[in-house]
Amino acid sequence: MNVTMQRRAVIALSSLDKKEQEELNCVLKKLEVFSLKEFIDSPLIQEFTSKFFNEKFYVVDGNLNFKIIVSLNEEEKACTVEDIFSYQRLESFPVFKQAA
Repeated sequence: MNVTMQRRAVIALSSLDKKEQEELNCVLKKLEVFSLKEFIDSPLIQEFTSKFFNEKFYVVDGNLNFKIIVSLNEEEKACTVEDIFSYQRLESFPVFKQAA
């Protein structure tokens, strides 16, 4: 799958220490080899919805401290890394509610 990154995600990734960057880059490389079905079916990925937007977002386990927020373009079989959040920050973020 083609993976692109929003500028804010690039900035978030570059602000992490080298070990965390390497861990998250490893996860991002795994996303590149996923098929669309593997992406959707992966236990590492949870679908979230936003009460403010009509888009679906997915939360990917990055490492022990961070999660990667992605959107999926099923037609192009591509995903966009929207941002990178700490677990604590994501839990306090009111936009995201886990999909049922």
